Formats: sequence, structure tokens, C-alpha cells
Amino acid sequence: MKRPLGLVYNPAAGDGRWRPSLEGMLRALEGVGGKVELFATRFAGDGVEQGRLAAERHDLVAIQGGDGSINEAINGIVQSAQLSGRSPRILLLPGGTMNVLCRDLGIPLDPLEAATLLKSGEPRRICLGASTRNGQDTKRYFTLMTGAGLDAAIVHGMTQFAAAKRVLGPFAFALSGFSSGLMYSFPEIEVVVEEGDAPGVYRGAEVIVGKSKGYGGWFTVTDRADNAQPMFEVAIARRKGVLRHMAAIPLALFGQLKRSSNYLFMMSTRLQINSAGNVPVQMDGDPVGSLPINLSVDGASVEVLVPDGWSQP
Repeated sequence: MKRPLGLVYNPAAGDGRWRPSLEGMLRALEGVGGKVELFATRFAGDGVEQGRLAAERHDLVAIQGGDGSINEAINGIVQSAQLSGRSPRILLLPGGTMNVLCRDLGIPLDPLEAATLLKSGEPRRICLGASTRNGQDTKRYFTLMTGAGLDAAIVHGMTQFAAAKRVLGPFAFALSGFSSGLMYSFPEIEVVVEEGDAPGVYRGAEVIVGKSKGYGGWFTVTDRADNAQPMFEVAIARRKGVLRHMAAIPLALFGQLKRSSNYLFMMSTRLQINSAGNVPVQMDGDPVGSLPINLSVDGASVEVLVPDGWSQP
């Protein structure tokens, strides 16, 4: 008997070279027992609506796309669950440039291979981070990280390098990094940790709040973050400067960022990030405006199908 599912997919995700055709993806899902209804995103942000619609109609929702597309669809799924009390399971089919969440969950980076988890995968519950703006009740959820500072400026700058991203893939971030690094002025950031192992007020030049270990696909910043636990790891760069930012990259690549004297690390469940200057914010690798922002863990979670027997390293 076929298993009905909704497929939310972003036709523009990834770099265009290795993403399988939609027809190939449908054949793979149908080959492991799926009966697919399509929910295509039409523009940036539409993944929320398509995720909500798919969740209203199906007990299983597949999402094909990059981390930004996954973020949008999961937000729609959570919206549906909060209204109905019913949360569908999620099948992730990587189709982006970095696919950080799929890497973190041990999901095969070949989407055709990942489709087999429809038949063989086991559910893993992941806890989400929640973000709000001052004076607003609307929440946006994230699975990976929220960043404020130069890393967010680089993400915002990628809008100028969309064509290069399709050709160069992840290496296009280097172009945005060079351009953004020359222009970014590093306004001071204030981090108010309200709940955690080191409550207090901290100041720095960059902040990364990790909900999961993954950051850039090949390296991690918040290695104590665990997507199964309702907790953030917060990394604060205390001093500004592009050279300091660049010097941290090799340390992160080898898992040694905590050896840097420029970074503070702490665990938290609720914090505020503010700045008197114009500081951009990124969430799960997508631009989401600027500071201030409030982050918390409010109990929201989703179940994702992962390889049988897999556990986070």
C-alpha cells in the first residue's frame, strides 16, 4: 500500500549541477512506497505557506532543498501543528549548497539515497530554537544557528553573488566574505543571557547562537550544541576585526575554536541580542533582518527520519 506524503521543494535550491530532476526524485520516492503530492515554493518565504499546507494534508512531509528552504517549511509545519495538535514526521532530501542539517543528522547527501529513509528511517526528535522581535508575538523557529555580525553580513551579501553561487557552490561565500569584510564596521553587540550556565551581560563584535553542532558544513563553532536537547551554545567574539574573524576559521575547521582567547562560550536557554548600530542577522544560513532579537527554547520540536541506528557524534 502506498504511503501518502507531501513534497515541499524549492526549484531554485542548490547550485544546479548535482540536484536530481523532479521526475527522478518522484521515481525514488514512489520506488520506496510513497504517493506524492507536490507543494512547490514560488518565491522567497513561500516555503512557510507550502510547509503549512503540506502538514495540514499529510502525516509525512518531505522537504527537498537547502537549509533555508528546510527552515521555511519547518516553520510552516510548526504553525500547522500548533493549530491542529498534530505534527507530521519529516523526510529531508538535501538539495542545497551546504546541507548542514542533513550532515548533522547523518542523512545521505544524495537526495535519491536519502529518499530511501521513507522506508528504512527511524524518527529522531529535534528541539527548535525560537526567535522573536521586541514588541512582536510572532515566532520564527530555527534548527541550526542564529548569527549576528560579520557572518550574517556575509550571508546578506550573498544576494549579490547568486549567479556565482550556482557555479561555485559553497566557494561563492568567499566572494561575499571578501566584499562584506571590507565594508563591515563591527558595531558593538550586547548579549544578555537571561537563563543558562553563565547569566549576565556580555559585549562583543560577533555572536553565534548554535542549536546544532553544524555551522558551515565542514566545520563547527558550537560543538556542545545538540539538536536533540532544549539548549543553545552561545559563542561571542569579544574583539572586532576581519583578520581576527579569518584567523578563527582554521581553528574551527580543526575543532579548536575554544582555544582562541577571542571567544567566550556558554550554554543558554534564553537570551537577548541588541546593538545600537545596524547589525545584520542570519538564521539557518538565510538573511533575516537586523538586531535586536530575542532567542529562547520554548518546547517546539519536530520528528525527522534519520538512518537506523544513527547517533550524533
